[in-house]
Amino acid sequence: MLTKAYGILAGGGVKGAALVGGIQAIEQNKIEFVGYGGTSAGSIIALLASVGYTSEELEKIMIEEIDFTQFLDNSASELENLKDSFRQLFEKINNFNLNDEIWRMGENRRLIMTLINFLKRLNQDLGLCDANGLKQFLVEKIGEKHDSLKNKTDITFRELQEQGCYPLKVVASDLISRQAVIYPLDQGQGLDYSVIDAVRASMSFPFVFFPVQTDNYLLVDGGLSSNLPLFLFQEERKVNNYPVIALDLVVDDNNQSNHSLDQSNYGLLKFIPDMLETVLEASDNLIETLIKNIYYISIKLPKDIGTLDFEISKQDRERLFDRGYRDVSSYLNKNVFQAIKKVRTERERLRVLYGRIDLIEKTLEKVAISFKNYSNAEEIRAYIMLPTERNTLIVVYQYGMDNDPDIDWEVPVNSGSIGYTWVSRKHGRVNIEMMKNNLEDYNLTKTQVNKIRKDRQAIYSVPIFDLSLSRTEKIEDLEMLGILCIDTSTSLENTLWLNQDSVCKNEIELWADILALILK
Repeated sequence: MLTKAYGILAGGGVKGAALVGGIQAIEQNKIEFVGYGGTSAGSIIALLASVGYTSEELEKIMIEEIDFTQFLDNSASELENLKDSFRQLFEKINNFNLNDEIWRMGENRRLIMTLINFLKRLNQDLGLCDANGLKQFLVEKIGEKHDSLKNKTDITFRELQEQGCYPLKVVASDLISRQAVIYPLDQGQGLDYSVIDAVRASMSFPFVFFPVQTDNYLLVDGGLSSNLPLFLFQEERKVNNYPVIALDLVVDDNNQSNHSLDQSNYGLLKFIPDMLETVLEASDNLIETLIKNIYYISIKLPKDIGTLDFEISKQDRERLFDRGYRDVSSYLNKNVFQAIKKVRTERERLRVLYGRIDLIEKTLEKVAISFKNYSNAEEIRAYIMLPTERNTLIVVYQYGMDNDPDIDWEVPVNSGSIGYTWVSRKHGRVNIEMMKNNLEDYNLTKTQVNKIRKDRQAIYSVPIFDLSLSRTEKIEDLEMLGILCIDTSTSLENTLWLNQDSVCKNEIELWADILALILK
């Protein structure tokens, strides 16, 4: 079974070749991305991958074809001159001597005037260039994959959708609201927005590129608000539970330790770019621990390749690609995806994705024992049903169902007491014999109900709510993970389950909350 996942790609300036190396490792492990999200450089790679470029094609583009200086329009030499001017200025400041005649020489006045003129321009334009080269590059690359989009000057999210491209989400930062803006926007004509402008905004590194002004937004690099936007496909994942594979670009620890030893030479000239890159690269570390089913892969890059090294050599691009391929391959070879690649059924896939099988099924045993103690029910089985992308619920974890025909029972999300619980988000109790005699009322087929073990007489079901990110006490605001079910060979009337004041109601809710915290 081919594993499906959502891909989230971090920003990193000219270091995008590392992301491509990671994507190639993912492809070789038979993992298919069904949606792409990204920030800054990650948004560029995400766009190209979403329109159909394979990792081999992306490798050629990033290592051999792309010229990052073209993205600067005609400002590449100006940017390098400014970097050099700042270096000279800070060297002179470090060696400043009030009696040194060198400060009165014309060379230094020219240096200062160069920087003053730059600051004047920056104050007016808020950047050096408009990245027209980038926009032209993206339009051409999309046209190479989709003939109907050739020779266009702009392309929208809707046009990509109509071409059958993978879903794409891009993050930019709005300086007016000081929040992340996710394209395509959900409201209004979101899909009619230019995907080229969205990516252009997402990679607008401060002071290098002009901010993008649109509607009520003033947009700059998405990394300022979320450099690794793990949350992009949360709504889609409520339906299919596909995992997220997030590729992050970080500095190699070994290089960091060497860097930290030389504190005596660490001044403002290094502090300013390091501060900007820290904002861009470290804004999402806490989110990783809060969102479930995330596979975070850090690609460790050499310190000597900077985010803004627009004249990066082919050799350094190859180094970046190799690092990405190596680190992602290593992660996947040791991770749960090795188990995922072996699965053959939807039930097996869900068991691996949610994980902690032994702990979950041991907890279900405790549920069964508890209900035997608190009710008159006998021969209790306990199981968890989870949603599939087929719009069904299927038994994924169980206690007491070994060798039973319904160990993998699967029913539509709107059928039986299980469906009632899923739709209404309330407790459900059903007499199984009554359900078998009224198939149409319960939206079940004879095959589906005949799979239930013959001695079963009653089912009790309760929702399992996701409590991991809960900031509300309102049940209606909580996301549902699945359904906790118990069934018995005792008739429903004799179980005590119908008594609203019985201990059973509180007990099963408590166990559902415990299981919510265990489920990955």
